[in-house]
Amino acid sequence: MTSRTLNLGETALRTLDPAIRQHATLRELYLHGNQLTTLPDWLGEYVDLRILDLSHQPLSALPDSLGQLKRLEFLYVSDLAITELPDALAGLESLQYLGATDNGLPRLPDSLGQLRNLVELRTGGVPGAGEAGPPVARPQGSTGMGT
Repeated sequence: MTSRTLNLGETALRTLDPAIRQHATLRELYLHGNQLTTLPDWLGEYVDLRILDLSHQPLSALPDSLGQLKRLEFLYVSDLAITELPDALAGLESLQYLGATDNGLPRLPDSLGQLRNLVELRTGGVPGAGEAGPPVARPQGSTGMGT
């Protein structure tokens, strides 16, 4: 039996070893507190991933391939060097929590309004946003968060 959790947080990683691709059934991946500046596109191959923590490192961009993680429920991208969230995050159909505080985000993408299961959005540090951030625009026909 293989582990469904991989915790590489706070291990001073500068790059991700392609050998971790062999953990195809991961449900939780913790990469927080490292020195990663880029992420490989193959992160989108973890189709069973439910939790992804990329917080607290000098990442300058998030790959569009993250939008392929249809089962992802919790995404932590706080305290990075990013200046935008990719529109591809709208593909995260199961996302319930998005933590994106303390980034260089001048605004949030309108595409976040497509996240129908989003229950909590943390965007403190975005100009004009409170600690929990601005309300998420709901798609037409939606009755509210989590519906």
